[in-house]
Amino acid sequence: MLRGALDVVEAREALLISAPGRHEDLAARGVVIRIGGHPEPSVEAPLHGREALALAARAAPEGTLLVLVSGGGSAMLELPAAGVSIETVRRISRTLMLAGADIASLNVVRAALSSIKGGRLAAASRADVVTLVAEDVPGHPELVASGPTVPIPTRDARAILAQHAIPLDEALEAALSRPEVALDRAPTVVTVVGNDGARRGVIEAASQLGVVMEDLGASLSGEAREAGARLVIAARDRAVVIGGETTVTVRGRGRGGRNQELVLGAYLARASGLVVSLGTDGIDGASEHAGAYLDEASWAHAARDGLDAERALVDNDSATYFAATGTAIVTGPTGSNAADVAWVLPRRDPDDASR
Repeated sequence: MLRGALDVVEAREALLISAPGRHEDLAARGVVIRIGGHPEPSVEAPLHGREALALAARAAPEGTLLVLVSGGGSAMLELPAAGVSIETVRRISRTLMLAGADIASLNVVRAALSSIKGGRLAAASRADVVTLVAEDVPGHPELVASGPTVPIPTRDARAILAQHAIPLDEALEAALSRPEVALDRAPTVVTVVGNDGARRGVIEAASQLGVVMEDLGASLSGEAREAGARLVIAARDRAVVIGGETTVTVRGRGRGGRNQELVLGAYLARASGLVVSLGTDGIDGASEHAGAYLDEASWAHAARDGLDAERALVDNDSATYFAATGTAIVTGPTGSNAADVAWVLPRRDPDDASR
């Protein structure tokens, strides 16, 4: 995103807070590079957050503060509210993620406990603020990265924490009691890439192979294994694609991710056809995989090898299962995040050449 922006605008200064990668060309163009943590903020996050706020404050009133936001930004860009430690933010985020909290609930809490999210980055600037979003919360660009430039309602944060039995100390109480941010000017927020585009890419690629796919929209949600079962049952004998983001309630001690659990749940519900699910950022949970797929041949081969899909789900160890089957999808980080995409192709009738 930043490379594209620098090709068309002249920046007085630029700050990149990103995952590890090759940033030498950007550093050569004068960009300040800071490496953040994911899926939990690094211990250096408050320093990076203060740098971002200081840059926003330096922007001239007649200028423009251009903010490029993508999924993963909640962990990358953080400065906790006064009195709240970065370790507390990490602990609460970890607890909510392991409990299967959805991304909207998670980001509402993150915004409520932050000094930079929920519109506070924009509030620090006198300039016009323009935000370009790579949207990983389909239909809600304001929630991406917990809304650093968009005031988002945080009134539900207290109830979300109570639902997950997270106790409140004095600092957390103070953070939750703050008023929501009010900006002098309405923010300009534009989604530049999202899940609609990711699904279109699947549909177009399938069309080139002679497969007509039905788009189910960005409605994928809920516990991953259950969402997979619902998907294959709803698909019946149709080729379908769906996008969104599921959750995983972690009870085991294995390695895996929501996309891999979705595929296992789907095949346990109906062991036929091709089921694929992947994260568009190339990272699925606590694994090096982007996602996985299963078809009848790989499912049968896994059974012959003694691999137990049900046990893998109980242990939250889907990554080990798919590493053994050879049907893990490994892309490495893609540099973009438009949530997850899953698709189902029905069993092919070998006598029907038109399919």
